[in-house]
Amino acid sequence: MRHAAVYGARQPFGFELCSQLLEKGYYVHAVDHQYWMREADEEKWLFVGRNANLDYYEIQNEDDHAKLPFKVPKNCLIFIPVVDYMMRHVSQVRDQLVRQLAAFLHMKELQGACLFFIYPPAANLDQASFLKNVHDIYRDLRTNEVTAIDYCLAVQMDGSAKHQVESFLCGSVEKLVRN
Repeated sequence: MRHAAVYGARQPFGFELCSQLLEKGYYVHAVDHQYWMREADEEKWLFVGRNANLDYYEIQNEDDHAKLPFKVPKNCLIFIPVVDYMMRHVSQVRDQLVRQLAAFLHMKELQGACLFFIYPPAANLDQASFLKNVHDIYRDLRTNEVTAIDYCLAVQMDGSAKHQVESFLCGSVEKLVRN
């Protein structure tokens, strides 16, 4: 079975990634942050949360960033939808993500995995310090010979991420999976 991990799993883009990866037959490791939970997220999560091919991990405290919450299977796809982290202005969650990504630099388990960093359109790159931290880690991961791919969305996210996720999965990910 193919495996994928999605950070920000209950957020708009992350949720759509989880849904569509499950539809495509992936086993999904969904990761999200306790500080991000909203009632609307809870209701929406019932749609996929009971799927037998989904494990959910909640990052709750500062110590959770030092390790991966799941064992990384061989050839696992790991999605970091930076676009969701930029849409919600919760600095504590962004800090947790940066610490988790920085910990990735020292994890041998990531060899053989492929990380996808998904950014909003270039016109929306207004949160410079957060983006610089993420991009520096992305660059360092590539230097450490971890497969990391960055993808910039072509258009601004509207109320639904479904179409953009479909385009992303059909284009970038499916080509990589076939190779």
